[in-house]
Amino acid sequence: LRLDYGGGDVTQVFYWLLRKCGFPHQVNPNNKLDGMLLNKLKHQFCHMDLNVCGAQEKTFTVQSPGSKPVSYTIQMGDELIVAALSLFYADLLKITGSKFIVTQKLNPGDPDDPFDENYLRDTSRKGGREAAEAMEVGGGDGGEGADEDIVVDDQPLAPGGGVSTSSATFSRANDSLVTLPTEKLLSMEQAILTSIERCPSEEIKRKMYGSILIVGGGAKFDNIGKWLQSRLALQIPVAFRPEQIEIFTRAKDMDPCMTMWKGAALMTCLEGSHELWIQQAEWNKHGLKILREKCPFIW
Repeated sequence: LRLDYGGGDVTQVFYWLLRKCGFPHQVNPNNKLDGMLLNKLKHQFCHMDLNVCGAQEKTFTVQSPGSKPVSYTIQMGDELIVAALSLFYADLLKITGSKFIVTQKLNPGDPDDPFDENYLRDTSRKGGREAAEAMEVGGGDGGEGADEDIVVDDQPLAPGGGVSTSSATFSRANDSLVTLPTEKLLSMEQAILTSIERCPSEEIKRKMYGSILIVGGGAKFDNIGKWLQSRLALQIPVAFRPEQIEIFTRAKDMDPCMTMWKGAALMTCLEGSHELWIQQAEWNKHGLKILREKCPFIW
């Protein structure tokens, strides 16, 4: 599940709110330096701490090439928390334009290939081992409950997700992606709930609800973990509710902007890493099978 909004949309909401309170600096939307300034102010001032409220005096400095630095002081209030909360009240993001939801449908497999993607899923990791044990004990086909792989398909989103499937026109960028126009945007916790509900077994759902990792610059707001935890605790189905919901926003005290790239950065330092690259043409031709050939870990 991929949502068509991110940190840039939150920055635009923040600027829209700043203009309402008389932002002193004239911002040019086409100026990269102004965009970087707004992004810096967003990360520096915005938060999700309800204990911090009321008007606050904030000072920032604008530096432009060939000009002297100019300092501004401005009174900011609820704009700082409202902009950050647009991730949870996604209707605010509509001011940045129309949005879409992109889902991935289930691969039907290749009937001419006995070792297609579906076969690899059925025989990989824990699912394959449990299926083999079930066949030895029961003499059957291993049952359908042994497969614990996570798959996604093109089933409709959960109720309340805001997708009008009756009137929506589906546009496929390729055979595996489905783009859905939305009447109501999914918030962060709704996107998490919808994604986990598409997992195939109750055990996987329970594990997913128990540990959630947030990466990217959008996770740099103070108190976002506690806010997300409280929102999820009210909406997780009782049958899948874990004893404790862990929300990780700074894994090993690492900058969330760097978390998603850390593994790739380490991978490039390994000897022989040049052999692990997968070209787009290879993926389009072989799909999931290419991972068995090139991944350095058991897939």
